[in-house]
Amino acid sequence: MKQLHKEITAIKSETRATNIPLNIVTQAVLNNTIHKKTQYPKPE
Repeated sequence: MKQLHKEITAIKSETRATNIPLNIVTQAVLNNTIHKKTQYPKPE
């Protein structure tokens, strides 16, 4: 979860520059992360 938080924080700073609505970007990251975990489950 800390890695995901880092990614979202990095995206937030990028988003300020590009003005993409943050909730759309965050949702995309979460979907992508969930998709990766579904494809390649890693032991936590």
